[in-house]
Amino acid sequence: MQRVRRYYDGFGGPVCDMIYDEDHLAGEGAARGNTLVAVNDAALVTDVSELEYRELLVPIVRDGSAVAPRESIQDARERCAWALDHLDAAFKRFLYPQTYVVGMEQGLAQVRDELVRKNMAAASAFPWAK
Repeated sequence: MQRVRRYYDGFGGPVCDMIYDEDHLAGEGAARGNTLVAVNDAALVTDVSELEYRELLVPIVRDGSAVAPRESIQDARERCAWALDHLDAAFKRFLYPQTYVVGMEQGLAQVRDELVRKNMAAASAFPWAK
């Protein structure tokens, strides 16, 4: 099961999001989940161990029953406005905006890379050689 965490700087502004595998993370010890590998640039590796985070994908319904209170539209608007206010101006500018980093936990990125390598090995580079 994959989950998503949003990491925040010391001022409460979001700085990056990380996708991770819940089962894989739980079985690997406390050091797991501290390294983010950007999805669009594998060379961009970031240690997020010192940052505060919040889970973005929280269940609100499980087995057909509500497990969390329903958020009002006003509360959702206020939460969204607060998040935008705290987002660094570098991400919001129109001229050369900073790219918001979205990545995978290092172990999940390794799983993705292995799957890509297996798929590439299975597909022949020379179609006539089949």
